[in-house]
Amino acid sequence: MPALSLEREAGSAQKLRAYLATWSPAAVPLDPAAFAAGTVGFPATMPK
Repeated sequence: MPALSLEREAGSAQKLRAYLATWSPAAVPLDPAAFAAGTVGFPATMPK
């Protein structure tokens, strides 16, 4: 299931980072400003 993880300041979301390290090791939280500015891209289709 695709998901989006945001954290207010880099390194501030320790519980979120621990969750991602356990369940999605390749994932990292996104900077909300970059997401709001549209600089974060997503693929048109998700792999199955």
